[in-house]
Amino acid sequence: MLFLKIDVETKTTLVPEERDDFNDFARAFHGVSDTFYRNSNKEQFLFVSDIKHEWVTLGAFCKNGEPSWNEVCVFFELAKIAKDAIVETRAQEVTFHTMTQMLRTADRRDFIQDDDETLEQIGLDGLRNVRSFNEEFCTDASKETLLKRVRKLLCEELFIPEIERIFAGDKLDKRMGHPVHYLIQTDDTKVRKKLTETLVSALHTNRRVGNSRYSEISFSANNSIESSYEKLYAANTDGVIAVYYGAGDTDDDEEYANRGLDVITGICDAMRKHKNDVLTILCLPRSCEKVKDMFKERLGVMTLVELNEDTVFGEKAKTYLRSLAAEHKVKTDRTLYKGITDAGKGYLAADLNRVFDEWFDKKLRTQVYSQYAELETVNKQIAEKKPRGSAFAE
Repeated sequence: MLFLKIDVETKTTLVPEERDDFNDFARAFHGVSDTFYRNSNKEQFLFVSDIKHEWVTLGAFCKNGEPSWNEVCVFFELAKIAKDAIVETRAQEVTFHTMTQMLRTADRRDFIQDDDETLEQIGLDGLRNVRSFNEEFCTDASKETLLKRVRKLLCEELFIPEIERIFAGDKLDKRMGHPVHYLIQTDDTKVRKKLTETLVSALHTNRRVGNSRYSEISFSANNSIESSYEKLYAANTDGVIAVYYGAGDTDDDEEYANRGLDVITGICDAMRKHKNDVLTILCLPRSCEKVKDMFKERLGVMTLVELNEDTVFGEKAKTYLRSLAAEHKVKTDRTLYKGITDAGKGYLAADLNRVFDEWFDKKLRTQVYSQYAELETVNKQIAEKKPRGSAFAE
């Protein structure tokens, strides 16, 4: 579902000068929004959020693409505002949070009857209460740009072939469904988010999904699947949801998987139900093989493309560290590579990110802001406080 903020410029202000006249003018849009929604087969709900001078701010919930110029004009004509009063329209995709703010403004200004009732009318009531839910936007990019990002993330072996497959397909005017969904395994939050953004960018660039907005939601074995989780999928029709199922309270993978069985089953039920309407990127920690198998057993005929980090060695690990330094616009030195001494030892992006973070922190304290050189990091302070043995041991 597209969430749009549409700015409409008019030749003159539409706002009546008298307050009583304005109240009648605003309330007239209650029926306009409802009529337009019914006439669109409940595919588009438009509402006036605010009017300032010659600019009208509309909100739009759209199940089937952005409203055309003519459809916006029809909305105003229902309010007895002539088509030739409209100069231009500018649409911008926004988040659900922004839409709820626009609905509140419309409620206060009396352009809609009630913001909660409006969300219920379009089937998104309760979505405000979904926990661990946030939204991001992707940007379209060329294949060369996306491949460059993938190489920086140390995920070339599996991700580059998938980028090639995405760009090899035809850009369809009408999407028919999703041939595959995705599984990312990493323990690094930054890597997970960058992989997700890169993947969604590739899909949106090639019209495999319609929304540049995508949602991220987190679960663990201690969560419960809420009824509003279904609303989250409805809100992302023709878009993407990244579902992160994180580590629990125990290191025992089997026990963790058993405790989270209801959550896993609930996630898989939603993925299967909406598999052709919403593309799901399932994100798991690297070590959760039992959990991964439980997901696969419950996903039926769905096909998962797995995208994991590469393991790198020696000079390639150092090249990755140099790229991080370049991103932070800082010069490298020999101390950055002191942990990369064993040519046979493999490193993941998460490992190298920790190496760089420790080096960069020390460089900031000792060279850039040398007045802090004598201070120690928190983890070092904690390590020094830990008891080195039993107080009762002889």
